[in-house]
Amino acid sequence: MYWKVLNFGNDVKRIKKLYYKALSAIENEDFRISEEEYYKDSEHIPCSVPIMPYENAMEFAVEDYLLFKYNLLSMTLIQIYSTWDQQKEDYQKVTGYKIKRPTLIEELRLVNNVLKHGKDGSSGENLYKDYPEYFYKTQESRINLYTTLNISSEKVTVFTDAIVSFWGAIIEKG
Repeated sequence: MYWKVLNFGNDVKRIKKLYYKALSAIENEDFRISEEEYYKDSEHIPCSVPIMPYENAMEFAVEDYLLFKYNLLSMTLIQIYSTWDQQKEDYQKVTGYKIKRPTLIEELRLVNNVLKHGKDGSSGENLYKDYPEYFYKTQESRINLYTTLNISSEKVTVFTDAIVSFWGAIIEKG
């Protein structure tokens, strides 16, 4: 089991590395699109509902890009938590020791649950009570309507580092 615990931190580091690699790839792409290109492309989308023309196609394209980045971030955070949770379960089964989640990992658990199940449940209430900065103050843009939480990509590093530190401390204790 000791060898497996040594790899636990590497699993979440790999997820973090893949996230930043994917983020870099989409940020290096040319996401600028002219109104003419936008309307031309939208004419070929098979849809039973007619597509309404947007006054500002560029704004719409930017919001789609931001929504794509948000979904990538959400999936990454969910994967990081799921990986940690599975590692915790494996460790507890083998050792018989019950693990208490550190504060940052508890924060990640709440974020994970809200991303997966929405903000209307107990995890949403607890996240709002303990970490209100995750919630938008206004619903002014379309992106706020389609995203659940206000999350920065730096959280990938923060949560990954917390998990790596956690397993590092377990290894040190022996």
